[in-house]
Amino acid sequence: PEIVPIGEFRISADIEAALVTITGSCVALALFDAETRLAGMLHVVLPGRRKFRRQGDRKTFFADTGVPLLVEEMLRSGAKRENMKAMVAGGASLLTNGTDIGLKNVKAVTALLAKEGIPIVMKTIGGKVGRRVTLPVATGQVKVEMIASNQRIQFSGKTDSCEKKRPFPQESMEKILSQVTALKPSPAYSDQLIKALHHTVIDWEAVSRIIS
Repeated sequence: PEIVPIGEFRISADIEAALVTITGSCVALALFDAETRLAGMLHVVLPGRRKFRRQGDRKTFFADTGVPLLVEEMLRSGAKRENMKAMVAGGASLLTNGTDIGLKNVKAVTALLAKEGIPIVMKTIGGKVGRRVTLPVATGQVKVEMIASNQRIQFSGKTDSCEKKRPFPQESMEKILSQVTALKPSPAYSDQLIKALHHTVIDWEAVSRIIS
């Protein structure tokens, strides 16, 4: 698989490849042109640009600049606008401070796709779980794995509402999140964790060791 890092995008015409990313409150936008077998995926972190730019910010980090850029690069690579279909996954509500970034990301991506004239043929959003999103270039059929419950779901072009199952009680999730938000970021461990979660087969014991 070809990994799509946080706040970046990838485009591929390799039918042996698959584009893969991990989302929480972020949104994975997958575009596919069935005629040219061209696939693209964008990992959206925030709906719009910050008022004060931070080091490392780039256009693909934000929906308002990343979505048009992905569409532009897909067209530049040979895709046709009238053939492109979109699939949207992610946008989970994981914070307890009243800020639903996930919902804002979904609304921003949806509005921008409407502006671009690209229909959404599959959507799996919201809930309280992370997702592993895979886009096989050969078929364009997005696969979504619920990370917390380790439940694999396959979609075949129909729009789906958000999953309503939770892997464990809401109270437990809120307690964990309240502890996590108090932690200071550690770039070294964050990098290890992202790499561990992007493996084809996730080693949950390794993930647990990194987090602990």
